[in-house]
Amino acid sequence: HIYFDSEQLLEIISFYIDVNDFEYARKAIAYAYELYPDNYELKIKQIEYFLVLSQLKKAAELIKELKEIASEDLEYQLVVARFWAIKNFPKKAIEFYLKAAKHEEDLDFIYNCIGNEYLNIEDIENALIYFKKGLDFSDDNDYSFFSIIQCYNELHQPEKCIDFLKDYIDENPFAEEAWAQLGSQYDKVNKLEEALEAFDYVTVIN
Repeated sequence: HIYFDSEQLLEIISFYIDVNDFEYARKAIAYAYELYPDNYELKIKQIEYFLVLSQLKKAAELIKELKEIASEDLEYQLVVARFWAIKNFPKKAIEFYLKAAKHEEDLDFIYNCIGNEYLNIEDIENALIYFKKGLDFSDDNDYSFFSIIQCYNELHQPEKCIDFLKDYIDENPFAEEAWAQLGSQYDKVNKLEEALEAFDYVTVIN
């Protein structure tokens, strides 16, 4: 047994969850409870552990227990949003993600999550809005970028996608994948010379 402060233990638990070592995550949670039995942040982390194991009933019990003391906590709002997403209640998930966004932390991640939930209810226009917000906070966010392309494809708006890609390339002129996507979109609207030029840039950059 070694002494760890609560923040260190939360990081250790997060690490084991991230690498899918759930047995060691369970042991770390149990050890953390020995040292800090009343720590509500630890209980939030345990909700996350329950969610990755799809133990939704246990997660729901802890969510209810912490509601009064942790409702304004960012991590609590995120795990509750994830809980509703797993339960397939996208609108409830969006509600909690929007609360979490007010903390102005991890906004690229939160906006991508909101975009995903809008996709789940087939609201492509709002999904596009939030994926773009996610990209605004992180230019190199591949998930936001490809989700935006997906939305334009589902909306059958190649011309608007071309405008988006040209603006993106203005800010990121050596973005190989953006040039490749631009070539594909030009091909869709039968602008073959422009498509070839875009693919030439891909070749040069690579």
